[in-house]
Amino acid sequence: MDNLEQICEKAIAIISLTHDGNDLSPSHLHLTECAVNGFLSDKGLQDFDSIYEDVINGRYCQPWLQGIEHLTVDHEGYIYFKGQCVEHYDRPYDLENKGDLKDLAARCRHLEQLGVELNMTNTIWHWERWKEFSPDSPWLNLFKRNPSFWVSLESDQLLIYLRDAQVYVFKEGGGTVIEHGSIAAFLASQGICDDPDSDYHTAFNRARFGALLNEQGWTFIELDCLLKHFKRYGVSHQVFEFA
Repeated sequence: MDNLEQICEKAIAIISLTHDGNDLSPSHLHLTECAVNGFLSDKGLQDFDSIYEDVINGRYCQPWLQGIEHLTVDHEGYIYFKGQCVEHYDRPYDLENKGDLKDLAARCRHLEQLGVELNMTNTIWHWERWKEFSPDSPWLNLFKRNPSFWVSLESDQLLIYLRDAQVYVFKEGGGTVIEHGSIAAFLASQGICDDPDSDYHTAFNRARFGALLNEQGWTFIELDCLLKHFKRYGVSHQVFEFA
């Protein structure tokens, strides 16, 4: 059995080779701390030696969180799927959370199939948007560009604003699509700004742009009402197939 000096030397090597322990799983960091403090059983010391051998030989990989493939956790409770941060748990090792963590991993696999970025926004806040999509959905390319949808009852138009600043305006009945290459060009067409070449896609973030639309009588459309508006304004997914 190693003496305390040898254990401390191994612990120092483990910590230094894992970026001050940041690359260790929380449970392995805790085990390393317990080894230095003399709190481990013989079995615990065997596990500690195994971690040491893996680290110094470049074989160390974090164990899956609760045995769920590709899920790992950092020391702050942030959950990762294949290295991408997708959630946060205050008690990631609580067995009561295992079902929710399995569901989270399933969400991530679904988003991977769609080719959608893995992040907390898509796995949590926008999940209702993505869960019904399949890889061959004709509307997938549009939604990958993180659109927002607005309708003007006064002018009877539907506006689709994409995250790359492009704006599409559809008139009722279809057949008319007005495309604007930037937010500024659309604002100029509405008489809201004078210079259609202005760099408004940085000067106006989504919240500011939304406020401007509200001032001009546009109303944000919730997703559950979207298909009805698409039908009314003749919106076709072919318009966005280049995305």
